[in-house]
Amino acid sequence: MSESQTSNSQLSPNVPDSNPDPDAASRKLAFDTVMAQMTAQDRTLTNLRNRATGLFSIASFVIALSSTLGLVGAGGDKFPLWAAITLLAIFFVQGLLIMAVLWPVYFHFGPDPIQMLDPPISHTGEAPSEAMVGDLIHWSGENVHKLHVRSLMYAVSVLLLLTEVAILVAAIIAVRSFQ
Repeated sequence: MSESQTSNSQLSPNVPDSNPDPDAASRKLAFDTVMAQMTAQDRTLTNLRNRATGLFSIASFVIALSSTLGLVGAGGDKFPLWAAITLLAIFFVQGLLIMAVLWPVYFHFGPDPIQMLDPPISHTGEAPSEAMVGDLIHWSGENVHKLHVRSLMYAVSVLLLLTEVAILVAAIIAVRSFQ
């Protein structure tokens, strides 16, 4: 055995264990990971709400365009009643879906401050408790479900916008073909 190996093996029983809790590092890693996930979920929710607002603005423009075409059609053409009623119904459903996306949601953004006090982790650098990490992982899963539902409502709203445009084009073609 070399001299350096001998001196290290002789010193190791006298050196206190720097990490008495072997799971502390993995809990700290899990805590950091789930906090990063929650931050990303918050950004995703904000982006989804911004997109929903823009989508509703575009849908409103389509409805305004259709009413303008109905009132000021070339040669006194009237916008078909079926198209007007269908567009109004689609716009109403789309408005409800977008309102649901924008509606406040009980969302988890991080640990409960009370949990952080028992045991204290903020200033000591100690690993978070297993219960806190477990709660955060559970809440992150709940957030994913809420984001999925809102994303689905947004996707349906986009399909409704495409339907609105198709109906508008169909109505214009119908009016022009009967001249």
